[in-house]
Amino acid sequence: IKIDRDTTTIKVARFGNKTEQTVEDILKKLPGIEVQKDGTIKAHGKTIDKLLVEGEDMFDSNYKLLSKNLDAKVLDAVQIIDGFEDNPILKKLTNSDKVALNLKLKKDKQNIWFGNVTAGAGIVSENRWKEGVNLGLLRKKIKLFYLADYNNSGEKATDQVSNAITENNTFGEDRYEKTAKSLFNINSNENSSFSKSQSVFNNAFFNSLSFTTKLKPTITLRGVGYFASDDQIQNSFSETQYNLGVNPILFTENNNKKSQKTLASGEMELKYFVNEDNYLTNIFIYKNNPSKINDDLIFNSDKIVQSSKNKNQTFYNHFNHTYRLSNNKVLNNYVYFGQDNICQKSNVISPFLNQFLNANSNDLVSQTADNSLRYFGLKSKVVSKFKKLENTIALQYESNLETLNNDFLVNNNSNSNFENQSKINQNIVSAETGFRYNFSKIIDLTSSLNYIYTVFKNNSKR
Repeated sequence: IKIDRDTTTIKVARFGNKTEQTVEDILKKLPGIEVQKDGTIKAHGKTIDKLLVEGEDMFDSNYKLLSKNLDAKVLDAVQIIDGFEDNPILKKLTNSDKVALNLKLKKDKQNIWFGNVTAGAGIVSENRWKEGVNLGLLRKKIKLFYLADYNNSGEKATDQVSNAITENNTFGEDRYEKTAKSLFNINSNENSSFSKSQSVFNNAFFNSLSFTTKLKPTITLRGVGYFASDDQIQNSFSETQYNLGVNPILFTENNNKKSQKTLASGEMELKYFVNEDNYLTNIFIYKNNPSKINDDLIFNSDKIVQSSKNKNQTFYNHFNHTYRLSNNKVLNNYVYFGQDNICQKSNVISPFLNQFLNANSNDLVSQTADNSLRYFGLKSKVVSKFKKLENTIALQYESNLETLNNDFLVNNNSNSNFENQSKINQNIVSAETGFRYNFSKIIDLTSSLNYIYTVFKNNSKR
């Protein structure tokens, strides 16, 4: 282990035993690094901001695609970078409290194509298998990774993909990705008493291609495309008995569930370091995430049939311009906009629900909901530094339009009590100021004050 100012370099060979399959397996054994159950990585007690490869960001917030799939054998060392800041102008001004990891690959993996194919299978009654592909190219002007995995060992491919991000960073760059609200969902009924490999019978497929290239010494282009799919079948039976006197109460549930979930996305980021005073970035993200569930449940002697189809399409755009006003003052302008659309269709036959609705026990209940959220925002921030004291002043404007259309049918007849067509306009104006005093590298005092003014306009029909 070598410590050089804010960078701690750990040679991985001393901490592994050559049984590690992925980078994540190695990280779990390194001092100062912790891998959570969901794959989130912490270093020196903080959730990491980036997972870099030879100093380059390849996957942004979806770094689990890299840590869970890159072959451990290509790794030489891991660097923990404290005080990490990706923006070169802010880096010179502020004392960032972010932390990042940088993966250093073996020298024989650089400037050449490298990779491997792995395959494994269970025997006799286990019928479990796993196949993976790693392909990479590391050169001065371009870095590229192709990663793929197919398994039915209980690990879900879609769990590797991160959710939308909302980050209000008082002294750094902000990021807002808003989502429309799902109106309803069908319970997964997934048993949590067992491990995934014991209880989840799932065909998982994952495929990703990422690259970063220097178009010019001052212009960097990064792209990521991925496709993740889970096809799950779950059959379960449970029995619950309450021993109350001589006549105990008994409940039984026999559940057969099939689900399909797909996450597909394309992401493109451009970074332009114009000069010592100007830095521009733009990120565009598109997502298409459909899902389908069929669930048959027998509760005691009553049969409940549920089915649901969801369509979800999303795009986000983030534009940042950072301008150095003076040696101790920086202006950051952030423009963001996006749209999230969710279309949900469900069918339910349930004697319990129909009893509540005063309908026949075998009547079909159908619901269709189209929810859409569009938003636009602008935030300007001035960050100043006076010796050990940092100060920020920010102004923000945001406009949201949410449209909700919900149809509810019982045996093909409309039930207006559970229908609505609504439009909600929301306009937000906010002001923020913050102070941070750095006593030392490990101790600082931070305070902030926010004023938010919100105007709602609701137009709904029921």
